[in-house]
Amino acid sequence: AHPCVAPPSRSQAVLISNPHTLHADLVCKIRQRFEGYLTSKKFSLMQYNVPRTLLPEAVLITPGKRSPTVQQLDEEDWVAVSVMVETKQTAEVMDQLKELGATDILLMSLSNCRS
Repeated sequence: AHPCVAPPSRSQAVLISNPHTLHADLVCKIRQRFEGYLTSKKFSLMQYNVPRTLLPEAVLITPGKRSPTVQQLDEEDWVAVSVMVETKQTAEVMDQLKELGATDILLMSLSNCRS
């Protein structure tokens, strides 16, 4: 390492509140906002179409944070799937879905969310 260059400093945000606060609802809201932001940085939203017959296998690839959202398409026997995927795994997941037979695989960044 160059003697004039220091590694970036590490920091963290900590929310501290009085357990007897009169503003517990505000503390809860702020905590939810922090958690939503942190979750949005860890996950991406993936959407894809897949034949209904392949849905069980697709769900094994993309189980989601809780579970995938599945909607029937106008095209018979096809469904649209929306699911949260860990951002660091998205390239591999997209490859697996394509190999399975999924189409129209989209990946979107999240700016915030609530669990």
